[in-house]
Amino acid sequence: MSGDIWISLLIAGLSRAMIYFLLASGLTLIFGVLKVINFAHGAFYMLGIFICYSVVKFTGNFAVAFFIIPLVFGFVLGGLTETFLFRRVYKAEHVMQLLLSIGVTYIIADVVKIIWGVSPYSVGMPEVFRGFFSLGGITITKYNLFIIAISLATALAMFAVLYRTKIGSIIRACTYSREMTMTAGVNVSRVFTLVFVAGTALAGLASVAAAPMTTGMLGMDNEMIMIVFSVVIIGGAGSITGALLGATIIGVVEALAVPVLPEFAEVIMYVIVAVVLLFRPQGLFGKSEARV
Repeated sequence: MSGDIWISLLIAGLSRAMIYFLLASGLTLIFGVLKVINFAHGAFYMLGIFICYSVVKFTGNFAVAFFIIPLVFGFVLGGLTETFLFRRVYKAEHVMQLLLSIGVTYIIADVVKIIWGVSPYSVGMPEVFRGFFSLGGITITKYNLFIIAISLATALAMFAVLYRTKIGSIIRACTYSREMTMTAGVNVSRVFTLVFVAGTALAGLASVAAAPMTTGMLGMDNEMIMIVFSVVIIGGAGSITGALLGATIIGVVEALAVPVLPEFAEVIMYVIVAVVLLFRPQGLFGKSEARV
């Protein structure tokens, strides 16, 4: 294949990587601060795609879904889930947290089945993003550029909040010591709720961003959660920078491996995870304790 085709594949891989990053950043943020293993994060993603389909069908406007779903996911789904479920297992063993999150996954799957049935659904590509740019022999779809741009903007906003604001300092303090943060007069419970809301909102953003590029179907949450956990393992639990790098590695390698080793494309991700665990068990940007 020519170099132009490889570059086109690279850009397509980057756009897919940015979906992984949006989802993984929410997962790693929740784990880094709350120390909770949220296996239901993939189910949040699946639910978001089905909701996006219904919103677009009802309003006929993808922009409405793009701005509304992350907010609804964060404040309604994230807020209620954290308040009534995960808050009760913060001090429990990780096994209990994992069992709870798996239970939430099954509940969401049943909700999707009851409301939307078992048929796959897809969201059409918004009119404004249809088509592509051609630079020489390089073909770049408009929507891929949009996904890369919005994801990088989200990453910059997260870094700005975490490292340039007071609330960011409080969040990072909670990752080091909940007890010391409480003695400073901080309502740690509210911080945890805020972080869970933000992480769930990122799952909603990932789902609505991916909706025009994928087909919503039952079981897709299992595949996505494995990819996202792989991203977190590669980058390091609790690291936003690691999530960005890990997502980029997996997305790009997947895209470039398909034309070369199509039968091993899905396996390569796990090979990368194994290599990282072998030489750096805490991940590329991880520490012995999870940090944001």
